[in-house]
Amino acid sequence: MRSFGNYMQEWLYGKKGYYRKANIGQKGDFYTSVSLSKFFGGAMAFYIIKLLEEEKLFLPLKIVEIGSHHGHFLSDIANFLKALSVGVIEKCEFVSCEPLKELQNIQRTIFKQATQLDLISCALEELDFKEKKARSLSLTNCLTRSLARSLKTIKCFLSPMIIRAFGAVLMNPLKNFLKI
Repeated sequence: MRSFGNYMQEWLYGKKGYYRKANIGQKGDFYTSVSLSKFFGGAMAFYIIKLLEEEKLFLPLKIVEIGSHHGHFLSDIANFLKALSVGVIEKCEFVSCEPLKELQNIQRTIFKQATQLDLISCALEELDFKEKKARSLSLTNCLTRSLARSLKTIKCFLSPMIIRAFGAVLMNPLKNFLKI
């Protein structure tokens, strides 16, 4: 029997998968806060700065977005970090977890044009977070897209990370369910 995780992976990312042809935005199939305004990224940048000031996050910092579509959210965060802080952006690394090579290329191009910085692209399984201090922040603008992967992979990925984002209400029960 085929697992739900494998079915969703194929449906979303396979040769005829949804995200190969998705029309996302105000006139598309759905839209998110990122589609409406750059200030969502600004709010997250402000939050990151607050966590750094409270020593709940530390530099150097890896900022990871899972399922970033075209990468505008990370670009917005980077630009606001640059505008709102001194010396933070230089110590940040931006990573996009995206299984589709076509979207990885689009994300890198958009990020470079918007920020003049390089974006690292990888698959979820390639992430490595072994730091004891909180030096990474995981973000997702579309939680359900991120959770389409198998729970085992998600558990391995989330366990060592600080989970702070708009999905916090969902993440606490998820953390309890996964026992992380």
